[in-house]
Amino acid sequence: PEASFIVLAGFIAVVLVHIYRKAIYKYFNTSDDAENGVEVEPLLRKQFNSTHLTMKDIQWSNVLTLFVNGNAIQLTNPDPTELLATFIREKIGLKGTKLGCEEGGCGACTVVLTKPQGIVSVNSCLRPLCANDGMAVTTVEGIGSVKDELSPEQKRLVGNNGTQCGFCTPGWITNMHALNQSNELTGASSTKREIDAYLDGNICRCTGYRPILHAFQSFADESASSGCCSSKTSATSSGEKKHPCVEFNCSAERQQGCASRGHDIDNCCGDLEDASCPTKTTCTTKVGPGTVSRPLGKRRAERDLALVRAYTPQPLLFFNPVTGQRWIRPVSLTQLCTVLREIAPTAAQAQYVQLVGGNTSIGVTKYLNGSGPYNTADKYSTFVDVNQVQEMVIQEYNAAAGELTVGAATSIATLIQLLEKYAPPVVPSAQTCATEGVQASESATGHLINHHSAFSVTANHLSKIANTQVRNAGSWAGNLMMFLRYPTFPSDAVLALTTANAQLHLCNSHGEVSIMEMQTFLSQTLELFQSQGLMLISLTIRDKPVVARRSAFSAGPSGYSQISSGGSVFVTETFKVAQRARNAHAHVNAGFQFELEAPSSTHGASGAPTCRSARVVYGGVSNKTFVAYRCQNALLNAPLTSATLSRALAALQLDLVAIGASQEVLGDQRFRESVMQAFLYRALLRCYSTFSLPSSLTSAVLPWVMPVSRGVELFMPPNPSQNATSPPVALPVRKLEGKIQATGEAKYPSDVAMSAQGLYGAIVFSTQCAKKLVSMDVSLALALPGVVSILTAVDIPGVNAGVGSPYLFVPVGELVETVGAPLGVVVATSEAVANQAASLVQCVYQAENGAVPVVDLQQAIAKKSFFADGTSNVTVGNDIGQSLHTSTYRARGHISAGGQYHFYMETQTATACSVDGDNIEVTCGSQYPTLYQGQIATILGVPLNKVVVKTPRAGGAFGGKITRGIPLSCAAALCASKLGRPVRIFNTRTADMAQQAGREGWIADYEVGFSADGAITALKYNFYIDAGIQSDDTAGSAFMGMYWADNAYFLPNYRADATLCYTNTPARTSMRAPGVVQTSFCTELVVERVARELGLPIAQVQQRNFIRDGALAICGQVITDCTLPTVWSTLLQRSRYEQRLQLANSYNARSLWRKRGISICPVKYGIGWAGYNAGVQIGINQSDGTVMLSHSGTEIGQGINTKAAQAVAMALGIDIKLVRVASTDTDKVANGGCTGGSGTSEVIVQAALNACKQINDRLAPYRNNGRFNMTSAQDWVALLKSLPYDVSLNADGWYSPPDNPNEQFFQYFVYAACVTELELDVLSGEVHVLASEIVYDCGQSLNPAVDIGQIEGALVMGLGYFLTERVQYDTSNGQLLTNGTWEYKPPLAQDIPGVLNVTLLKNKYNESGILGSKAVAEPPFVVSNSVYFALKMAIASARSDAGVTGFFDLEVPATVELRQQACLVNPTRFVMPY
Repeated sequence: PEASFIVLAGFIAVVLVHIYRKAIYKYFNTSDDAENGVEVEPLLRKQFNSTHLTMKDIQWSNVLTLFVNGNAIQLTNPDPTELLATFIREKIGLKGTKLGCEEGGCGACTVVLTKPQGIVSVNSCLRPLCANDGMAVTTVEGIGSVKDELSPEQKRLVGNNGTQCGFCTPGWITNMHALNQSNELTGASSTKREIDAYLDGNICRCTGYRPILHAFQSFADESASSGCCSSKTSATSSGEKKHPCVEFNCSAERQQGCASRGHDIDNCCGDLEDASCPTKTTCTTKVGPGTVSRPLGKRRAERDLALVRAYTPQPLLFFNPVTGQRWIRPVSLTQLCTVLREIAPTAAQAQYVQLVGGNTSIGVTKYLNGSGPYNTADKYSTFVDVNQVQEMVIQEYNAAAGELTVGAATSIATLIQLLEKYAPPVVPSAQTCATEGVQASESATGHLINHHSAFSVTANHLSKIANTQVRNAGSWAGNLMMFLRYPTFPSDAVLALTTANAQLHLCNSHGEVSIMEMQTFLSQTLELFQSQGLMLISLTIRDKPVVARRSAFSAGPSGYSQISSGGSVFVTETFKVAQRARNAHAHVNAGFQFELEAPSSTHGASGAPTCRSARVVYGGVSNKTFVAYRCQNALLNAPLTSATLSRALAALQLDLVAIGASQEVLGDQRFRESVMQAFLYRALLRCYSTFSLPSSLTSAVLPWVMPVSRGVELFMPPNPSQNATSPPVALPVRKLEGKIQATGEAKYPSDVAMSAQGLYGAIVFSTQCAKKLVSMDVSLALALPGVVSILTAVDIPGVNAGVGSPYLFVPVGELVETVGAPLGVVVATSEAVANQAASLVQCVYQAENGAVPVVDLQQAIAKKSFFADGTSNVTVGNDIGQSLHTSTYRARGHISAGGQYHFYMETQTATACSVDGDNIEVTCGSQYPTLYQGQIATILGVPLNKVVVKTPRAGGAFGGKITRGIPLSCAAALCASKLGRPVRIFNTRTADMAQQAGREGWIADYEVGFSADGAITALKYNFYIDAGIQSDDTAGSAFMGMYWADNAYFLPNYRADATLCYTNTPARTSMRAPGVVQTSFCTELVVERVARELGLPIAQVQQRNFIRDGALAICGQVITDCTLPTVWSTLLQRSRYEQRLQLANSYNARSLWRKRGISICPVKYGIGWAGYNAGVQIGINQSDGTVMLSHSGTEIGQGINTKAAQAVAMALGIDIKLVRVASTDTDKVANGGCTGGSGTSEVIVQAALNACKQINDRLAPYRNNGRFNMTSAQDWVALLKSLPYDVSLNADGWYSPPDNPNEQFFQYFVYAACVTELELDVLSGEVHVLASEIVYDCGQSLNPAVDIGQIEGALVMGLGYFLTERVQYDTSNGQLLTNGTWEYKPPLAQDIPGVLNVTLLKNKYNESGILGSKAVAEPPFVVSNSVYFALKMAIASARSDAGVTGFFDLEVPATVELRQQACLVNPTRFVMPY
């Protein structure tokens, strides 16, 4: 009987295999005979009847044809490894396409790609040039230009003040343009929510995203996004509905502008008092629908689509005779198999062959292949493009079986679209309108997808992979193969497809097809695939049908399909938690598919459904994605009760033990395992209908729905009776560079055109630390084709002096203190060759006396690794010890605030060339050109007048380009001087992060004394600061931190001691509000501690300690003109803080697994002008009256050029259009100071006014003679032409403020406050910032549009600091682990507050400022700490539910794992309904 059973089983297996083979064959069979019922051999088999086919039999072409901006380009035998971005920028000179990360993580390189299938946006930094045959590429230059016409996207972005540094702007334009063109050609439309979600692949470090989203939301289909929140009217006290402009007595012209939804920001002068007024979402719509037309763009899109559809793909073969690399593109499966048989007959040869779909893996594998710290991509000798293999682009849906089959070359985005297309329809609940962003999670249920459909769930999970551009290019098969190569890769595609039980169709090089289930795929190895010559051809995924009568279903209130008596259903769920909501790899992901039977009383749990089958899949928590078989067995045929959950959790833990826990260095395994358990709990809860769950558990099952981003910016026009300014000063003038930034015509240092003789450099940096550099072997690097030279310390003609390190290049024999220390520079004929060669330099290091690197601040403190001269202190009031001793109450604590990387969009770059003999010109993105000039002269050993430093603008800086760009600039100058040829060095993102460091990490030990009413009577700090290997820059941060530490509070007795700690990491440097961010946060936390100890409301304790007029700040300055009370009361009213606090507490009382927190935080920020040297040069062209303005500041996004031009226009009484601002060059204005500290724009304005005064004094006799009324531009030109030749129209203005004006420490103080509300998912640690509202005293803003943009940008950068931007080094070797976009996560557009409102305090002319203004760049960063304290409130509620109360510590950044662990999640608290 046993033998008979085996025979029978074997027979059944053969039959099943035959059925499966026939099922797969039909997808490759194009014969009509199949439809006629005639059984035929599959086409795949027919193709191999001729086994003699070889590659020589195929007619290969070596010509690549593509279209760029409508122009046909043909290339013969292009380089197989060249990337599209390189070709666009270096070969055809279209520099609008930027390089920000070169790994698909920032979107700066985005271009529009037109394929026969349609129009998409892709990352040109990832896309091979050779992959674009027969396709059309549109760069930002092809979309619009200043000379011709701006496109709608460009117009709206400029009109909404959506640019600052502008480096990222072309990528935003092209991404949005692709969506618009695709929608127009297909007749589709997008809602505001869809547009917000679509823009997940672009990073902007400057704007805070609000103006960008506001601009692009105007393209939304209003009929799809309208609702009860779309009202444009507000109610007056009489109940009459009026438009804001009517209500606030605006002019008729302004009323008309606002009503048209096409008004500019300066048209919104209303001062809305009702913070809940619905007009808040609409009153600042600056450029909206109907203001522009799109015929030109549509014609271009139709032209490109016609071009690519008319093109017939041919087999391609390109060969690089120097490197031996090949690019091969077959156009059929027969050809593909032929190619693979010949080039990869063995596994050894197959490992050097890459099948190319989207090539997006190169942005990831560099972090998985162990090539750090250089992080180079995998190397291959042959690239096989499969995108034209028809059998691999198949798309077929079998409606009867509910099966979707797609080819392996199908992009992830296309797969998502197909899954959504064929998913069963959603049964929505009654939709309620989210009138406030804070209600989105409860009220936006009408937007929920059907989370029980396998198609819908899979599509939703796949949409969490990377970003839009990557999903548009990358294939699902490529994602799977990357997992096969690197099993630790936490693939969301593998997770989702395994959960859905997808079947893979494989083929070997002999044309033999096989079928593999995803569960089996998990256990495969790359070596096995290579040895058998296997490749993925397609997959089939089935949307699990309902195994029940139709009456077995009812629609639950959440829109889910719910189980009712007598039936069963398949339920699919997937979850993911990551460092950031979007564009981030999973820390933990999980998938569940259950077959559920309706509740039955036979199990003793009448309300619990029974699990008839289960699939449980996990990733991230272990070293590879796995199926939890023990857990599945524990759920099988069991009711979903608390007892079953306990058994399943225990089994799940055994599954993890069997597979092995994750060895990932980053993150916390305790967190990963806790989330693993929580995901199972959540999945089981979601098997219940929401109305059957207790109200406390409902929040655990409702998925988060991202609200539509909205906000309002409020300011008042200047009051002429209160100040001396006149237009255009104090008006929201658009940035002068806005248009050229949006069109890609603005040139950045990395865009300098290279001549035919131009060379490219790459810094050779150390890979180890705390060791002596014994030797450098450059032979491998020099042997690489294209390498011209390698320069080291011995080649420096001047002084080998560094900034941030002892040397420019560490000499052989000296100590290498940090990973990333420059050792030399490679010079080559291309950037790619230079970067590759730099990684090939072989260095020998030797540890001395068993030295172990110190890379962590805690290590430094433990080892007393301090700088000898690195201690300082500040004392205010009485003896601190006595003051603490006599205080009524005392408390001690410990605070840890980590570092932060600048993540300027344009990495450090410099281009140097020899001019007129031995003179050197260096173009770089510097915040301090004068300092750069001096250091370059020192390195070269030449006088300063031999060196000119030029900074046309910089792609972001934030303090990171004050000193840290000097080594690169010096290296470029050295190369140009030595080789006599132009040389550009442009750091890759990973190299930049390895070589540079940003904000210091701080640790503070504090002791505070306070009274019963919460008044702080004494405060003592011991600060420990991570300076890296040098303390020069950090000393300034320590100084600022100690003297700004009182924040907005009066501290009668205060002492701070600061110790600068030495670590074997790159030297830290200034970053936005250096030192102040950390110490103001510390003091705010002390205030929170006092409130918690006394059981008082935090806001009450804050106000009790506010500093006021007449009080003494810790810097020794008496406070005057304090606007803090006005700021505070205005914010309390606008934000409805007290009401929202009560609502949050009420919500937390009834919600177990989702919590809310709200916080209000103030800032008093001292602004000093000491050390600023501002120079301005003005030249007026007599013939037409135009003005050329040069100044010593640098435009880094803060709008300094625009403000300077406004001041000149005002002072001369002319139209601002007549003023042009030139590049900052040291040969125009010498001895200029640093651009930083928020005050440069002001002092440059004053220098400009000084220059204009000279000119006005010269013109006065001629202006006052009555001949010229000066009412028009013609009068201005006539005046100039009437002047005698001895009247100079050139002037130099200089302003160097005194160190201590009126013997005061600061020139003035800025006051601001912010309310932030958020929602915390307790089970996962994920946070959603619901709303932030800022009230800011900007004095009389020089330009409200620019200043509000700075405020929003600073706030969002601060959210990154407090929540997501972790900086971590490997304690074993000193290498930076968060050295690129794979692990370092600045906020995206999806991370900003759902509602972001900014109000400038009205009519507050600053008598101590320039033209009544106050600084804006740094102070608003400080109040971003409100997000931290809102988070602590939410966590405190979760801890209270766990039985733990009282004050608790939480490190900064409070990353997702720290948040979740702080909530004390324990499976013993997992409550099921039964």
